[in-house]
Amino acid sequence: MTAVYIAVTAIAALLIGFFTCMLYNKKVSEAKVGTAKTQADTIVEEAKRTAEARAKEMLLEAKEESIKIKHEAEKDAKELRGEVQRL
Repeated sequence: MTAVYIAVTAIAALLIGFFTCMLYNKKVSEAKVGTAKTQADTIVEEAKRTAEARAKEMLLEAKEESIKIKHEAEKDAKELRGEVQRL
């Protein structure tokens, strides 16, 4: 009878340990997934900010180039008017 009691107790202890270990692993895995999602969200937000900053920078460069071309065109037009008046 004692051997049966010991065997049943040992099996019960193993089952409790097994399920406790499974629950612990599940919680650890869920925590890792949560951390990974947070990191992914941070990376995505940083990428969006970087893309927006780059888009603004490119727009500013395009505006500056446009102003430069406009000034050159006005300068050329002024020179042409001067040449026409001299003729």
